[in-house]
This record gives sequence, C-alpha cells and structure tokens, in this order.
Amino acid sequence: MTPKLKVGDVVEVKEVADADSGEIFETGRGGAVLLTASGVAGPADKPIDAQRWNADIVDMEASAEAQVAKQRGIEFMALKAVSDEVNFAMPPLGKFVSDSGKFETLRFLVWLSIRPKWWSVVRQLNANSNLAAANLSKALDHLTQQRIGIDREKGIQPI
Repeated sequence: MTPKLKVGDVVEVKEVADADSGEIFETGRGGAVLLTASGVAGPADKPIDAQRWNADIVDMEASAEAQVAKQRGIEFMALKAVSDEVNFAMPPLGKFVSDSGKFETLRFLVWLSIRPKWWSVVRQLNANSNLAAANLSKALDHLTQQRIGIDREKGIQPI
C-alpha cells in the first residue's frame, strides 16, 4: 500500500495481483495496482507485500471476484476506497472470519470487550470505514450517471 493514499481516497484499479497464486487480472481501466492477500495485513506486512508486487492498495477479495468474472467471461473492474493507511495497526480481524468467509461479529465483540487497548483502534477503523464507504458510494454514483449518459446518447434506455 502506498503512503500517498489516505483514508477515504477512491481508486480505480487497472490490475489485480493475487499474492497467493501469482495470477494477474487486467481491468483495462484505471491506474492503480491492487494486491489481494489472504490475511488482514498489518503495518509491518503491508509495505513489504505492496512493494514486492508494486501495489498501490491491498485488499482481501478482489482477486476472487476477478477470477469469477474471468471464468464467466464477464468484464471486470475494481473501484476501491481506502479505509486504513499503511501504518494503521489493524486488530486481528482475520481470526474472526469463518471458513465460509462470514465475519463473526459476536465473537469479535466478546474478544474486544476485554481488550481496551483495541477500543480506540476499532472506533477509528469504524470512522475510517464510514468515510471510505461514503466516498465509494459517491464515486459509484458518478460512474452510474456517466454510464446512463453514454447509454442515452446511444439510444439505450435504462431498465
């Protein structure tokens, strides 16, 4: 993850790299390189992983989505919002994700309740995530409006 990206920044991804398989997925759009890593990366891991892959941003899911799109012959694009910066000390969220990929909120809250050192971090992550979600929503709305305008110019009416 590059230090130039700040919480709330939204980037359009040109390439998704899967750290586990080494597979690269091109989107044909955007300018950012996104690295998908299977675990939640902490401040020590993010810069090393990002540098190894020349990545601008790190996530946990984009390569799986890109793989499904590729298998189904569907065009893929990725738009990502930053919710934690390079130096953000992420709580160990990975251990609260079930085998099916669902976050186990109750188990996490029980764990968190007796660890006050993480309370302010989780509060900050919540605020960061809300800002990132709001900015991502605005960017998606903008892209949707652009697409509607393009379709109208071609005589295609929205459903």
